[in-house]
Amino acid sequence: MLRLRLSFLMVLALATARLLATDIGTFSGGTGTAADPFIITKPADLAEIQSYLHYGATTYEGCFFRVDSDLVFTDYTGIATGMSNHQFQATFDGNGHKVRGIQAVINNNGTNFGLFGWIGAKCVIKNLTVDSCSITARGNCTNSALLVSHNGGTVENCHVTNATLDYTKANWTNQNGGMVAYNESGGTVRGCTFTGNVTTGCKFGALAGQNNGGTVQDCISYADICITRSNAYVGGISASAIRTTSGADRQFVNCEFRGNIHI
Repeated sequence: MLRLRLSFLMVLALATARLLATDIGTFSGGTGTAADPFIITKPADLAEIQSYLHYGATTYEGCFFRVDSDLVFTDYTGIATGMSNHQFQATFDGNGHKVRGIQAVINNNGTNFGLFGWIGAKCVIKNLTVDSCSITARGNCTNSALLVSHNGGTVENCHVTNATLDYTKANWTNQNGGMVAYNESGGTVRGCTFTGNVTTGCKFGALAGQNNGGTVQDCISYADICITRSNAYVGGISASAIRTTSGADRQFVNCEFRGNIHI
């Protein structure tokens, strides 16, 4: 379970209270079209997306979002947009901005953490940087990463920088990632980079923790990884890859690992 501070719960409660059957949020402006996207300027805007997704009001299919300023998390530990059975299906353009300061502490039986929890086949997350954020996991923790937990869509030109990930005390059978935790068939991670320090006693891959038939293309990992348990599967790009019957012939295309792995 993620440890959230009271201020985040208050923001989430206020967003939930505004739920209407025909309403999908107000944000910081815009109408959600390609020409006039919903504008994201503060962490509370992401909390609003999360609230509507969690309560099944919408998946935002066909909607567009644009970030117009850096988002700095200072008074609560984290957020996960779409961390439920409702997939996020919008186009989310980071517009070159950064999300900073998320400090997630995942205790026993905490799973599926990510800035974006579950993005569907019609979702595109692009041009966004997650900077100076961290995850500390204890006990059972799986499918957690800083940007996307479960990817069935497209993650493009996104970057994780100055990350600190501590999976030392996670169960060794758990599977986690740096940028994306689980990249399913149809999911694409393209033109992305990961930079940060990782200590892990569980399965870990810096770009796609588990690649289950998806594609990772034109990506670079600069991860510095310390393995603390001998029976953990760990990779600078991915910890494990499965080719499904409908999977692409080439799942990893033009990718590089320029970091270090220590045992």
